Amino acid sequence: MDEKISNYVLKIDNFLSKEICLNLIDNLNTKLFYRHHYNNNLTGQNTDNSINELDILKDNTISRVIDTKIPYALKRYDMKINVNYVKFSDRTKEYWTTPRFNRYSVGHRMDQHVDHIHTIFDGNRKGIPILTLLGFLNDDYDGGDLYLCNQKINTKTGDILIFPSNFLYPHRVEPVIMGIRYSWVSWVW
Repeated sequence: MDEKISNYVLKIDNFLSKEICLNLIDNLNTKLFYRHHYNNNLTGQNTDNSINELDILKDNTISRVIDTKIPYALKRYDMKINVNYVKFSDRTKEYWTTPRFNRYSVGHRMDQHVDHIHTIFDGNRKGIPILTLLGFLNDDYDGGDLYLCNQKINTKTGDILIFPSNFLYPHRVEPVIMGIRYSWVSWVW
């Protein structure tokens, strides 16, 4: 990854404890997930790419434990980027999305994309996502590798990766070969 690009990427090891991650997965396994889809900003249509697309779930109750830790992550990100014109740690809960959970079963993947997402804004909330927070709930699967800017990112249970949500940071998840991969994502504006 280009050094200038990597200056705006932060990985925090053990952001969530293994115990919290296991509890989250136990709770997620009692819920019904839905097939992920992409929204075409030009047509307004939702589509999924194939039967190999991941499954997603939004649940305000399960995600509460993550929401309480996001301010810490934003403060750490501010310390890394060290710029005077923006302070992510000044943002309150209304400036990030409730974490969405991702489940990748065998064969599931996510194509390369950038997080320029418009569907998180409902008319009351307005803006564009400027920061992606991507958390990892387990590492007991094979495959499912994350690539950011065409570089493999090694992660383990409880880690979080924070990076800008713009065209300079394309990312993808390779197909899971064995097991189930769980993660979560939230976007800040």
